[in-house]
Amino acid sequence: MKGALNNKSRANISHMTPYKFIVPLNVSGVCHHSRVTAILLTYTSAGFVIGADGRRMDGDKVISDQTRKIYSVRSGHLAGAFAWSGNSVIHKDGLSVFDFAKATSSLLHTISSSTFPELVETFCQMLPVMLSATIGLTGLPSGKSNLLIAAYFGSEPWVADIAVRFQDGRAQRPHVEMIGQPQEGATMLFSGSKAIADQVWQDGKPSTVKSTDEAVTLIRNYIKACSENPSADADASHIGGHGHIGIVSPDVLKWVDLPPS
Repeated sequence: MKGALNNKSRANISHMTPYKFIVPLNVSGVCHHSRVTAILLTYTSAGFVIGADGRRMDGDKVISDQTRKIYSVRSGHLAGAFAWSGNSVIHKDGLSVFDFAKATSSLLHTISSSTFPELVETFCQMLPVMLSATIGLTGLPSGKSNLLIAAYFGSEPWVADIAVRFQDGRAQRPHVEMIGQPQEGATMLFSGSKAIADQVWQDGKPSTVKSTDEAVTLIRNYIKACSENPSADADASHIGGHGHIGIVSPDVLKWVDLPPS
C-alpha cells in the first residue's frame, strides 16, 4: 500500500500543509497484519462503505465473537467512522486500563479544526497526552496499533491511517502513515488475511465497485471467506464472529449489518 503513495503521503503530519491528493485504495496486499481483525473500506459516489469482523482474541484463544470494531463520529465539520487494528485495548494485571476506541471518540469530539489534516495533526498531539495521563507511557506491551478514519470533512471525503507503536515498553508518538482523499470505486484491505485476499480476488486485488451494494457484498464475502477458511494463514484464523458494515455519507453513518451491542 505505502509504495503506491507519493512521498507527501508518508511525511510526518507535523510537516504537512492542507494539500489534497488521491489515495489509490485498491492496491494488492494488506495494509496491516494485526492478526486480530479484518477491516475493509470502499469509497463510492454515495459514500464510504466500511466493514469489520467481530472476533476478539487473547493469543490463540477466542474471547468473544461479539466485539464492536467500527464506531461513528460526528462533531463540527467531521462526520464519519473509525476503526482500530492491532491491540486496541491495553491491559495491566488482567484489567483493561486504556481503550483506544473510547479515547478516539472522546478526542474527535473535542478537537476543533478548520481542515482534516489539521484535525489529524491535533489528534496525534493529544493522544499521547491522554495515554500518559491515564496509564503513563512506559511499561507497555510491544506492538503496533493502527487507526483508520474514513470521514467527510464538510462535503469532502478523507481517509487517514495513523500508527501508534510500542517499543521497549514505551509508546511512540503517533505517526501518520497515510492521509488523503479516496479514489472512487476502490477498496482498501486495511487489516486482514493476504491468503484470503489472494483466494477471493484476482491477483489479490479487489475489483472496482460501482455502488454501495457491490461494496457491501465484496466486504461480506471477504469476511465470510476468512471465517470459513481459518487454516488459510495465521491472520485468517483470528477472523470471524459478528461482522458489521456501515455506509458513511456526509449526513449519517447508516448500518447495513448492525454492530454488536
